[in-house]
Order: sequence, then structure tokens, then C-alpha cells
Amino acid sequence: MAAECSALVGLLAAIVFFVASAALSFFTVQNIRDNSARVTQTHSLIVALDLLLIDLQDAETGLRGYLLTGDDEYLEPYNRA
Repeated sequence: MAAECSALVGLLAAIVFFVASAALSFFTVQNIRDNSARVTQTHSLIVALDLLLIDLQDAETGLRGYLLTGDDEYLEPYNRA
């Protein structure tokens, strides 16, 4: 009788451990997916900001060239930006 009770307790402990491990794995995978989506979004934002910085630098360079020379051709990058 005591052996059956010990076996039942051991089996229940194993089932509880298995269910807890499965739940922890599920939540970990969900967390990884969420983090991956955030990384992708952040990367897209960084690329967009880099392109904006390039446009701003082109505009600045064009305006500086125009102010130094008075030549309207230098305003082309400024007008594009």
C-alpha cells in the first residue's frame, strides 16, 4: 500500500514537473517571438533614420555650397531633401 502511494506521488510529481516545463517553454517561445518582432521593427527604424540623416547631410552640403558660391546648382540636393 505504501509503495503504491509513493509511486502515485512520484507519478503526480513527474506530471506536475512536465506541465510546468511545458508552460515555461511556451512562455519563453512567446517572449522570443515578441523580442524578435521588436528587433525587426528597431532595425527598420534605424535604416529609416540613417536615410534621413543622409538626406539632411545632402541638404546641408547643398545649402553650404550655394551660400559660398551663389550657384543655384548647389541647391539641388537641398530641394530634393
